[in-house]
Amino acid sequence: MAKVSKRTRVRMPTLAEDKAITAAARSDPDALPLTRKQLAKMVPMKSPNR
Repeated sequence: MAKVSKRTRVRMPTLAEDKAITAAARSDPDALPLTRKQLAKMVPMKSPNR
């Protein structure tokens, strides 16, 4: 039986994919960028398993 990894693999986008994602996000009127005040209030998320 194959061993199942508990770690999620993350595949980073290529430069072209990243540019396409950024362009799509900027063209979406419902996807407003966060303000400096909102960014300042952000805290790292803690895993419930740690």
